Amino acid sequence: MKKIIGILCMLLTSYSYASAVLQPSELKVFVESACSEQTNKEACAKSLYKFMGYAQANDDYFM
Repeated sequence: MKKIIGILCMLLTSYSYASAVLQPSELKVFVESACSEQTNKEACAKSLYKFMGYAQANDDYFM
């Protein structure tokens, strides 16, 4: 759980500096690598997709 929170914090910090949104194939590769060491890979992927969707929908908060 601490690893997921760390990843989300890292994403939150780096997302504000990103100039381009990840393409679907890039996002899939990112989620697969980020969740590779988790016991429950499906829950990890679901939370990352939810976070990225929230960040994309609310990008005015970061800019």
